[in-house]
Amino acid sequence: LRHRHPPPPPTKREWLSFESQSLFDAHLTLHSTRSAPPPSIPPFVMSAEESESVRREAADSLKFVGEEFRRYRVRSEVARKEMEARLRRSEGARPPPGGGRTSEARGGRPHPPEGG
Repeated sequence: LRHRHPPPPPTKREWLSFESQSLFDAHLTLHSTRSAPPPSIPPFVMSAEESESVRREAADSLKFVGEEFRRYRVRSEVARKEMEARLRRSEGARPPPGGGRTSEARGGRPHPPEGG
């Protein structure tokens, strides 16, 4: 006796559509397994007006978030530049490394005059 093996599962999933609830129920009964819960039918599809309303709300929300992010970037850039300016001012008030002595005073060679 030859054993019949069920056909291999499909390699890709395909959308199925059913013309009625009874055809869907029959499909579930035929292909149900005890280990998996039965699939549920999603709620009805939104109307065109509801869909447009959701789209508008999403677009408005996106504009708001984009504007808030732009403001954040501007504030952080201003803060960064202020910090850099403060750092430059504080470095300008301090003597240069070596205590402000010239290279000659430290025992080095004098720098050549500028411009020639």
